[in-house]
Amino acid sequence: KDLNWYLKEAQARNQRDPQMREAAVRVIPLFGPSARKPSVKIITDIIQDDPDPGVKVAAITIISSMGFDLRNEVKPSIQTLRTVLQNSSNSIVKMY
Repeated sequence: KDLNWYLKEAQARNQRDPQMREAAVRVIPLFGPSARKPSVKIITDIIQDDPDPGVKVAAITIISSMGFDLRNEVKPSIQTLRTVLQNSSNSIVKMY
């Protein structure tokens, strides 16, 4: 399976088991630095939109460790994290 497969799996909100999405998110950085560019927007969307706190926490952890290739990727990601922090009622998500 390639990076695109894992990116699609991570976004599959119709997936019954959120652990499958979480596992897919956690595999993405294993593809190395070349995974950054195609992944940043998708991981940012997962942080913002995924209903499962475990998937959100995995995405927050991953994006903070992957870093950013482009300066213009930083601002939207920080804005998303700020919004999630302000709007989330889940203390685990806020902690991460």
